[in-house]
Amino acid sequence: MLVCVPVEPVPDAALEGTSWALTTFIDGDVASSLISGTAITLLLEDGTARGSAGCNDYGGKYTLQPGILEIPQIDITEQLCLEPVGIMEQEAQYVAILKDVTAFEIDGNQLVLRTKDDRGLVFEAQAPPQAGPEPPDEEAAQQALLGYFSLLSDGQYSQGAELYGGDYGTLTGWNPDLDPSDRAGLWERGCTMNGLQCLPVHEIVATERIDEDSYRLTVQFENADGSLFVRGPCCGATEEEMPSQSEFVFTVVSQNEGFAVQELPVYVP
Repeated sequence: MLVCVPVEPVPDAALEGTSWALTTFIDGDVASSLISGTAITLLLEDGTARGSAGCNDYGGKYTLQPGILEIPQIDITEQLCLEPVGIMEQEAQYVAILKDVTAFEIDGNQLVLRTKDDRGLVFEAQAPPQAGPEPPDEEAAQQALLGYFSLLSDGQYSQGAELYGGDYGTLTGWNPDLDPSDRAGLWERGCTMNGLQCLPVHEIVATERIDEDSYRLTVQFENADGSLFVRGPCCGATEEEMPSQSEFVFTVVSQNEGFAVQELPVYVP
């Protein structure tokens, strides 16, 4: 027993605006495929036909009526391709047929162009590229970092805390007498008593995208008098043992429809 069910018909692709890829040459009753390793494309849009003929790019104006397509003049670049063997001859054949096309028909995702002398070209519609997730906005990541340090340096600790996405373990450890949920109080202590250098950004030196959700930003800070902040050696270390540092790296991550800085400000004992 064979049980059959009807198959949904494939809707016809649009002639214009669809990216077509050549699959077959027709010459009378003879059909032939493309040379392995080659690709020929066609796009009809805004009155211009364009694409790749296999080696060179081409273009030309077309006229369109129901069932009738004509591309009488085709301009093509003049690059020479040596491989695969026969690619230039195939390209010449394609352009010659395309210039003589007078009729077209579409069946589902297949387009057939024909000349008056029974030559033809068979194309298949190419699926549009799938749009991936949009990468986070670099400028928005930079603005989040600038806002984070600007708010903290101005003493606006509640607002600055909203741009922090890291761990509070260090701040609560420094301030066991404060309620861990008192974020503004923790930040005030951190910036005024615990050694965090809550300074405005002097310059974003470099921005590096880590992945589709995060950036690594290298920044410099400025002191209250506008001079460049430099963290020198501490705790008895020499300059050779702990070189002075004026550039610091922070991670900014996309989260909750925005960006948040993952690290605390620079610490100086």
